[in-house]
Amino acid sequence: MKSLLRSRALLLTSVFCSNDFINAQAVVASAAGTVAGQIAAATKVALCTSANDLHYVTLPAVPVPGTMIRIMNIDDAQNLVVQPYTATHKINNVACGGIGATGVGLTLGEKTGADFYCISATEWLAINFNATLAITIPA
Repeated sequence: MKSLLRSRALLLTSVFCSNDFINAQAVVASAAGTVAGQIAAATKVALCTSANDLHYVTLPAVPVPGTMIRIMNIDDAQNLVVQPYTATHKINNVACGGIGATGVGLTLGEKTGADFYCISATEWLAINFNATLAITIPA
């Protein structure tokens, strides 16, 4: 089962092309309650940094089913918290608060990333990976 899940996850992550990385959006995480750290709707790859664990990047305001975004925490020393735009949007079937909520969201460790797949107008599926490409599905 693990190998089947891993092969499906690797297949899903192979949909990004080199051009997506060339045109990656640089995102600096911002304090809760601001939209400065919001990922643009057309983004395929977001390269993110954060000053501390109380700063966040926010998924696009209007999720479009079928959208895929690779979010990479390129910071050496800080975790990165990813949150949906509103409290009614979920990541992996968990309500994460939205803009203005503190301490909630999917946390990515230093030098890790996750692929986010919009599966409905209110839900994202996240599959994260670390620097050695060990793939896990967050709860």
